[in-house]
Amino acid sequence: MLAPPNIKPGKGENTAPTQPTTVKFIFPLGPTYESNATKSDALPHADSSISLGGGFQLTTQGFRNLDVIGVTAGTTSTRYSHLTGSSLDILTTTAQYQLFLGAYDGNSKPLDLSHGTLVPSGQVSFNTLTFGLQNSTAFAPTFRAETLNLLTPTVVYSWQNLPLSSGEPCATKLNPRPDAASFCYYSDVSLSVGHTSSDNHLQENTNFGVSTTLGDRIRGTDVVAALGTAISGKVYDSVPGGRSDMLLQIGPKLQYAPASTVVTSLGVTYNRNYSNVAAAEWHGWVIQSTVQLMLTPQ
Repeated sequence: MLAPPNIKPGKGENTAPTQPTTVKFIFPLGPTYESNATKSDALPHADSSISLGGGFQLTTQGFRNLDVIGVTAGTTSTRYSHLTGSSLDILTTTAQYQLFLGAYDGNSKPLDLSHGTLVPSGQVSFNTLTFGLQNSTAFAPTFRAETLNLLTPTVVYSWQNLPLSSGEPCATKLNPRPDAASFCYYSDVSLSVGHTSSDNHLQENTNFGVSTTLGDRIRGTDVVAALGTAISGKVYDSVPGGRSDMLLQIGPKLQYAPASTVVTSLGVTYNRNYSNVAAAEWHGWVIQSTVQLMLTPQ
């Protein structure tokens, strides 16, 4: 999902808000531990890995004042300690159009944003529909040879920043101004559907997903505690005999932003994959920490 749109009035009185054009360079780094790195209940093997990446995100205004267009591109290199055959490099490009559907204040009252509003964006819930196209290409380490290419168009319906309680909003330590405060307890919900085509026809599938996040912006700090749950399904098009998978993911996550350009996180996720193909069923824990540096040229 893209960031919520800018809702502040434009220059001049009774002027519709406009979406600024921004470019953000992102450099994530993080170690990961997997209790079942082979993703196989028959031959489970724990392993640790480290990932290093780099890329950019461009956002600008869509055809309407509150719509947002986003383009991202980046690479991620993952190296395993023992399962070196699982190490890979991935190049990902994504184009998205986020269609604004509606906005609501903390009392679930619809907001008319035709001329913008002075309500802080952290105290507004957004309802959006996003059309996306993602291309992912996997390579053998150091980008020596392409091993797999996936092209996935998706449609995502989402609610962002739903308030879970009433009361005074929470400001952060980094930005304590009242007009920058956000709902202390919030939820994000999304529904998605897509279809993946590939140069490996066995990987082609129709997919869907449901995800929710329950979050707590801890008052007076720059820490967010969240619990995420996601259910995603895949129906493979060309697997002999047919194959249908359903993956359940659930776990807590702590996020800390000591500066506007740095975000760190630590998450623990339990994964359980169900499948009508017995060899494809697996379960395991993933512990992942990430440091992300974001640079936005003026």
